[in-house]
Amino acid sequence: MSGKFAKNNQKAAAKKRKGSGLTAVLTVIALLLALVVGALCLGAFYEPEEAPRIDEPSAPEAQEQLPEETAQSTEAASIEQVETLSVNLGYGLYVQEVGSYTGIYMEDGTDEVVSGILMLVVSNDSELDIQYAEITMDIGEETAQFTLTTLPGGDSVVLLEKNRMAYDKAVDYEAILPAANNVAYFAEELSLQEDQLELKTSDGVINVSNISGEDIDGDIVIYYKNAAQDLYYGGITYRVTLQGGLKAGEMKQSLSNHYSETGSEIMFITISE
Repeated sequence: MSGKFAKNNQKAAAKKRKGSGLTAVLTVIALLLALVVGALCLGAFYEPEEAPRIDEPSAPEAQEQLPEETAQSTEAASIEQVETLSVNLGYGLYVQEVGSYTGIYMEDGTDEVVSGILMLVVSNDSELDIQYAEITMDIGEETAQFTLTTLPGGDSVVLLEKNRMAYDKAVDYEAILPAANNVAYFAEELSLQEDQLELKTSDGVINVSNISGEDIDGDIVIYYKNAAQDLYYGGITYRVTLQGGLKAGEMKQSLSNHYSETGSEIMFITISE
Protein backbone atom coordinates (compact mmCIF):
# COMPACT_ATOMS: atom_id res chain seq x y z
CA MET A 1 0.00 0.00 0.00
CA SER A 2 1.30 3.47 -0.76
CA GLY A 3 0.52 6.74 0.82
CA LYS A 4 2.33 10.06 1.17
CA PHE A 5 1.73 12.60 3.83
CA ALA A 6 2.84 16.21 3.71
CA LYS A 7 5.64 17.26 6.06
CA ASN A 8 6.22 20.80 7.27
CA ASN A 9 9.89 21.75 7.00
CA GLN A 10 11.03 24.80 8.88
CA LYS A 11 14.26 26.63 8.40
CA ALA A 12 15.66 28.92 11.04
CA ALA A 13 17.87 31.80 9.96
CA ALA A 14 20.69 32.95 12.25
CA LYS A 15 22.11 36.44 12.19
CA LYS A 16 25.83 36.98 12.67
CA ARG A 17 26.83 39.94 14.68
CA LYS A 18 30.17 41.54 15.16
CA GLY A 19 31.32 42.80 18.49
CA SER A 20 33.61 42.18 21.36
CA GLY A 21 34.20 38.74 22.83
CA LEU A 22 31.88 39.50 25.75
CA THR A 23 29.06 40.62 23.43
CA ALA A 24 29.34 37.41 21.39
CA VAL A 25 29.07 35.27 24.52
CA LEU A 26 26.02 37.18 25.72
CA THR A 27 24.42 36.80 22.28
CA VAL A 28 24.89 33.01 22.34
CA ILE A 29 23.40 32.80 25.83
CA ALA A 30 20.40 34.89 24.75
CA LEU A 31 19.79 32.64 21.75
CA LEU A 32 19.93 29.52 23.91
CA LEU A 33 17.46 31.02 26.37
CA ALA A 34 15.11 31.92 23.51
CA LEU A 35 15.19 28.35 22.21
CA VAL A 36 14.41 26.96 25.66
CA VAL A 37 11.49 29.38 26.17
CA GLY A 38 10.16 28.57 22.69
CA ALA A 39 10.27 24.85 23.38
CA LEU A 40 8.43 25.30 26.68
CA CYS A 41 5.70 27.34 24.96
CA LEU A 42 5.21 24.68 22.32
CA GLY A 43 4.99 22.03 25.00
CA ALA A 44 2.36 24.00 26.88
CA PHE A 45 0.02 23.99 23.88
CA TYR A 46 0.74 20.47 22.64
CA GLU A 47 -1.90 17.82 23.21
CA PRO A 48 -1.00 14.22 22.31
CA GLU A 49 -3.23 12.59 19.73
CA GLU A 50 -5.63 10.02 21.15
CA ALA A 51 -5.97 6.68 19.40
CA PRO A 52 -9.19 6.41 17.36
CA ARG A 53 -11.97 4.26 18.77
CA ILE A 54 -12.30 0.81 17.29
CA ASP A 55 -15.51 0.46 15.35
CA GLU A 56 -18.60 -1.26 16.71
CA PRO A 57 -21.96 -1.90 15.04
CA SER A 58 -23.46 1.22 16.60
CA ALA A 59 -20.46 3.35 15.65
CA PRO A 60 -18.59 1.91 12.66
CA GLU A 61 -15.79 4.43 12.56
CA ALA A 62 -12.78 5.77 14.39
CA GLN A 63 -12.75 9.38 15.56
CA GLU A 64 -10.05 11.33 13.79
CA GLN A 65 -8.07 13.85 15.83
CA LEU A 66 -6.12 16.91 14.75
CA PRO A 67 -2.73 16.10 13.25
CA GLU A 68 0.51 16.79 15.06
CA GLU A 69 2.79 16.74 12.07
CA THR A 70 2.93 13.79 9.72
CA ALA A 71 0.99 10.58 9.96
CA GLN A 72 1.75 7.16 8.68
CA SER A 73 3.74 6.00 5.71
CA THR A 74 2.73 2.67 4.26
CA GLU A 75 5.11 2.64 1.32
CA ALA A 76 7.13 -0.12 2.96
CA ALA A 77 4.12 -2.31 3.81
CA SER A 78 4.32 -5.86 2.46
CA ILE A 79 2.29 -9.06 2.48
CA GLU A 80 4.29 -12.30 2.40
CA GLN A 81 3.88 -16.09 2.65
CA VAL A 82 0.39 -15.79 1.18
CA GLU A 83 -1.81 -18.89 1.16
CA THR A 84 -5.01 -19.02 -0.90
CA LEU A 85 -8.06 -20.16 1.07
CA SER A 86 -11.34 -19.09 -0.60
CA VAL A 87 -13.47 -19.92 2.45
CA ASN A 88 -17.16 -19.01 2.37
CA LEU A 89 -18.10 -17.26 5.63
CA GLY A 90 -21.70 -16.68 4.63
CA TYR A 91 -23.27 -13.21 4.33
CA GLY A 92 -21.44 -12.83 1.01
CA LEU A 93 -18.06 -12.78 2.79
CA TYR A 94 -15.13 -14.89 1.63
CA VAL A 95 -11.66 -15.29 3.13
CA GLN A 96 -9.51 -15.28 0.02
CA GLU A 97 -5.99 -15.29 1.47
CA VAL A 98 -4.03 -15.61 4.70
CA GLY A 99 -0.47 -14.44 5.18
CA SER A 100 2.11 -12.35 7.00
CA TYR A 101 1.89 -8.55 7.10
CA THR A 102 4.74 -6.12 7.73
CA GLY A 103 4.15 -2.38 7.86
CA ILE A 104 1.96 0.18 9.62
CA TYR A 105 -0.49 -1.32 12.12
CA MET A 106 -3.67 0.69 11.64
CA GLU A 107 -6.30 -1.37 13.47
CA ASP A 108 -5.95 0.49 16.79
CA GLY A 109 -5.02 3.88 15.35
CA THR A 110 -1.46 3.81 16.70
CA ASP A 111 0.18 3.39 13.26
CA GLU A 112 3.10 1.55 14.85
CA VAL A 113 5.40 -0.40 12.54
CA VAL A 114 4.92 -4.15 13.00
CA SER A 115 6.37 -7.26 11.38
CA GLY A 116 4.96 -10.72 10.67
CA ILE A 117 1.38 -10.02 11.81
CA LEU A 118 -1.33 -12.50 10.81
CA MET A 119 -3.52 -11.01 8.07
CA LEU A 120 -6.54 -12.01 6.00
CA VAL A 121 -7.80 -10.76 2.65
CA VAL A 122 -11.60 -10.77 2.86
CA SER A 123 -13.98 -10.01 0.00
CA ASN A 124 -17.63 -9.00 0.00
CA ASP A 125 -19.13 -10.82 -2.97
CA SER A 126 -22.68 -9.72 -2.21
CA GLU A 127 -24.52 -6.69 -3.54
CA LEU A 128 -24.98 -5.34 -0.02
CA ASP A 129 -22.63 -2.96 1.79
CA ILE A 130 -21.38 -4.44 5.06
CA GLN A 131 -21.22 -2.07 7.99
CA TYR A 132 -19.62 -4.38 10.55
CA ALA A 133 -18.45 -7.96 10.98
CA GLU A 134 -16.24 -10.01 13.29
CA ILE A 135 -14.15 -12.90 11.99
CA THR A 136 -12.50 -15.52 14.19
CA MET A 137 -10.08 -18.39 13.60
CA ASP A 138 -9.29 -21.02 16.23
CA ILE A 139 -5.55 -21.68 16.02
CA GLY A 140 -4.55 -24.28 18.56
CA GLU A 141 -5.50 -22.93 21.98
CA GLU A 142 -5.70 -19.34 20.72
CA THR A 143 -8.38 -17.53 18.75
CA ALA A 144 -7.37 -15.02 16.10
CA GLN A 145 -9.79 -12.09 15.92
CA PHE A 146 -10.44 -9.69 13.07
CA THR A 147 -12.84 -6.74 12.91
CA LEU A 148 -14.24 -5.40 9.66
CA THR A 149 -16.08 -2.12 9.08
CA THR A 150 -17.39 -0.50 5.91
CA LEU A 151 -16.88 -3.00 3.11
CA PRO A 152 -19.03 -2.24 0.05
CA GLY A 153 -20.33 -5.04 -2.14
CA GLY A 154 -17.75 -6.25 -4.65
CA ASP A 155 -14.73 -4.96 -2.69
CA SER A 156 -11.95 -6.61 -0.68
CA VAL A 157 -9.98 -5.62 2.41
CA VAL A 158 -6.76 -6.60 4.19
CA LEU A 159 -7.53 -7.26 7.87
CA LEU A 160 -4.88 -7.46 10.59
CA GLU A 161 -5.34 -9.62 13.69
CA LYS A 162 -6.65 -7.26 16.38
CA ASN A 163 -4.29 -8.52 19.11
CA ARG A 164 -1.27 -8.52 16.76
CA MET A 165 -1.01 -12.30 16.68
CA ALA A 166 1.97 -13.39 14.60
CA TYR A 167 1.68 -15.41 11.42
CA ASP A 168 3.07 -18.92 12.00
CA LYS A 169 4.31 -20.69 8.88
CA ALA A 170 4.07 -24.01 10.77
CA VAL A 171 0.28 -23.69 11.04
CA ASP A 172 -1.88 -25.36 8.38
CA TYR A 173 -4.27 -22.46 7.83
CA GLU A 174 -6.07 -24.31 5.05
CA ALA A 175 -7.33 -26.76 7.66
CA ILE A 176 -8.82 -24.00 9.80
CA LEU A 177 -12.37 -22.86 9.19
CA PRO A 178 -12.82 -19.16 10.04
CA ALA A 179 -16.24 -17.93 11.13
CA ALA A 180 -18.09 -14.62 10.75
CA ASN A 181 -20.23 -13.20 13.55
CA ASN A 182 -22.23 -10.07 14.34
CA VAL A 183 -22.53 -9.16 10.68
CA ALA A 184 -24.46 -5.95 10.03
CA TYR A 185 -25.40 -4.26 6.77
CA PHE A 186 -25.91 -0.58 6.11
CA ALA A 187 -29.59 0.29 6.22
CA GLU A 188 -29.19 2.83 3.42
CA GLU A 189 -27.05 3.10 0.31
CA LEU A 190 -23.69 4.75 0.94
CA SER A 191 -23.62 8.32 -0.32
CA LEU A 192 -21.05 11.09 -0.80
CA GLN A 193 -23.87 13.68 -0.69
CA GLU A 194 -22.65 15.01 -4.03
CA ASP A 195 -25.81 17.07 -4.58
CA GLN A 196 -25.05 19.08 -1.44
CA LEU A 197 -21.30 18.90 -0.87
CA GLU A 198 -18.11 19.31 -2.86
CA LEU A 199 -14.86 17.88 -1.50
CA LYS A 200 -11.30 18.86 -2.32
CA THR A 201 -8.58 16.90 -0.59
CA SER A 202 -4.83 16.79 -0.13
CA ASP A 203 -2.52 15.00 2.28
CA GLY A 204 -3.85 15.59 5.78
CA VAL A 205 -6.57 18.01 4.64
CA ILE A 206 -10.23 17.65 3.61
CA ASN A 207 -12.01 20.80 2.35
CA VAL A 208 -15.81 20.65 2.28
CA SER A 209 -18.01 23.19 0.45
CA ASN A 210 -21.78 23.56 0.60
CA ILE A 211 -23.01 23.67 -3.00
CA SER A 212 -26.68 22.99 -2.23
CA GLY A 213 -27.74 26.64 -2.28
CA GLU A 214 -29.22 26.26 1.21
CA ASP A 215 -27.81 26.22 4.72
CA ILE A 216 -26.92 22.82 6.17
CA ASP A 217 -27.56 22.90 9.92
CA GLY A 218 -26.64 19.35 10.92
CA ASP A 219 -23.19 17.95 11.63
CA ILE A 220 -21.37 16.63 8.56
CA VAL A 221 -19.42 13.40 9.12
CA ILE A 222 -16.92 12.13 6.54
CA TYR A 223 -15.85 8.48 6.67
CA TYR A 224 -12.75 7.14 4.93
CA LYS A 225 -10.42 4.14 4.80
CA ASN A 226 -6.86 3.32 3.81
CA ALA A 227 -6.83 2.07 0.23
CA ALA A 228 -4.40 1.05 -2.51
CA GLN A 229 -4.41 -1.10 -5.63
CA ASP A 230 -8.09 -2.11 -5.47
CA LEU A 231 -7.79 -3.14 -1.81
CA TYR A 232 -8.82 -1.49 1.42
CA TYR A 233 -6.30 -1.81 4.23
CA GLY A 234 -7.43 -2.31 7.80
CA GLY A 235 -10.79 -3.09 9.31
CA ILE A 236 -10.77 0.41 10.77
CA THR A 237 -12.82 3.26 9.29
CA TYR A 238 -11.79 6.82 10.15
CA ARG A 239 -14.09 9.79 10.42
CA VAL A 240 -13.87 13.57 10.64
CA THR A 241 -16.77 15.73 11.80
CA LEU A 242 -17.71 19.27 10.81
CA GLN A 243 -19.91 20.40 13.67
CA GLY A 244 -22.68 22.90 13.11
CA GLY A 245 -23.00 22.27 9.39
CA LEU A 246 -22.26 24.79 6.62
CA LYS A 247 -23.89 27.96 5.40
CA ALA A 248 -24.85 28.10 1.73
CA GLY A 249 -21.64 28.54 -0.27
CA GLU A 250 -19.45 28.16 2.80
CA MET A 251 -16.29 26.06 2.86
CA LYS A 252 -14.69 24.50 5.93
CA GLN A 253 -11.37 22.74 6.23
CA SER A 254 -10.78 19.64 8.34
CA LEU A 255 -7.27 18.56 9.29
CA SER A 256 -7.08 14.78 9.15
CA ASN A 257 -3.66 13.27 9.66
CA HIS A 258 -4.65 9.77 8.58
CA TYR A 259 -5.89 11.00 5.22
CA SER A 260 -3.56 10.56 2.25
CA GLU A 261 -4.33 11.79 -1.24
CA THR A 262 -2.90 8.62 -2.77
CA GLY A 263 -3.53 6.17 0.06
CA SER A 264 -7.07 6.89 1.26
CA GLU A 265 -10.61 6.70 -0.10
CA ILE A 266 -13.66 8.53 1.18
CA MET A 267 -16.37 5.92 1.71
CA PHE A 268 -19.48 7.91 2.58
CA ILE A 269 -20.76 11.09 4.20
CA THR A 270 -23.66 11.60 6.59
CA ILE A 271 -25.51 14.78 7.49
CA SER A 272 -27.42 14.80 10.77
CA GLU A 273 -30.85 16.38 10.95
